[in-house]
Amino acid sequence: MKAWQILLALLLLAACSRPEKKQPSEPQPASSVLEPVTMKLASVELQKPGPPPIPKSPAVDFNEDSDALATRQARKKAKRVAAAHAGAQKLQQVNLKTLYQQAMQGDVNAQVDLGLIYFEGKRVPRNLVQAQHWWTVAAHRGHPVAYSNLRLLKSDVPQESVSFFGTRGKGRRFIFIIDKSGSMESGRLQAAKTELIKTLRKLPTGTRFKVYFFNHQAEPMPGRGLLIATPQSIARAEKWIRARDSNGGTDPSQALKWAFELKPDTVWLLTDGEFSHDEEVVEQLARDNPDKSARINTLAFHVRSGELTLRKIARAHGGTYRFVAQ
Repeated sequence: MKAWQILLALLLLAACSRPEKKQPSEPQPASSVLEPVTMKLASVELQKPGPPPIPKSPAVDFNEDSDALATRQARKKAKRVAAAHAGAQKLQQVNLKTLYQQAMQGDVNAQVDLGLIYFEGKRVPRNLVQAQHWWTVAAHRGHPVAYSNLRLLKSDVPQESVSFFGTRGKGRRFIFIIDKSGSMESGRLQAAKTELIKTLRKLPTGTRFKVYFFNHQAEPMPGRGLLIATPQSIARAEKWIRARDSNGGTDPSQALKWAFELKPDTVWLLTDGEFSHDEEVVEQLARDNPDKSARINTLAFHVRSGELTLRKIARAHGGTYRFVAQ
């Protein structure tokens, strides 16, 4: 064999010997951090992965065509997927009560596995909010599989998936600005709060939210910045929302100013009347959202007196205006 032929063979052999980097295509159980061929349940203590094995050089068949190579790669991928499913299947045999207790006690592997059970929804009702919650807790403690699962989960949040009184949101950062002026009494405020709570409970995993009520002043929901949508944060928000009362005038200026400091993707503005300074509100929004990066949906609640201004705001900021009848 000539020297150049030997050199070519060595180059091909080296290229085929490089390990291919694989990214999981679906959430994994905690034990996937160990990357075994047959996956086992997570142990009580997090085991750190050892050094990667030295890849063996496969025998090179210079006569193998591209179809055969593709078939071989497809079989390897199928084996990896089967191994991942095997790990998830074994979780079906775990005592849920014990697993929950371990997760509550701080076992990060149990937290990852409990999140996967909620994600799969095979033994409990499927709950992506709970899956996201447990993976977030484990990720905060440095679990690598939790980080990976969260990335996959958050990348799957559909656009236009949030609706408030039939008006659609975009993105992941949502702010609700609700009128609580004196005219919102007689059941109006209660009806608005009921729909708001219903919307918050349906927020997709990975989204963030904030609620402001306003009369002649703004009243922000407790907590710094936007809150991530978890069962705990939504429950706290619901308790706070239910305690709001109606009184005072109608000026959303301060609430809108604070809202746009948080760089929202969608803002909902609900009122049952005209603002104290309509044109000032319109001009303020033009300054706070000059590139129209945030969508502003507006809602005239039970009365149409502020309809002209609300239509103007929605039209100028890529949103939807809607009259909500009693």
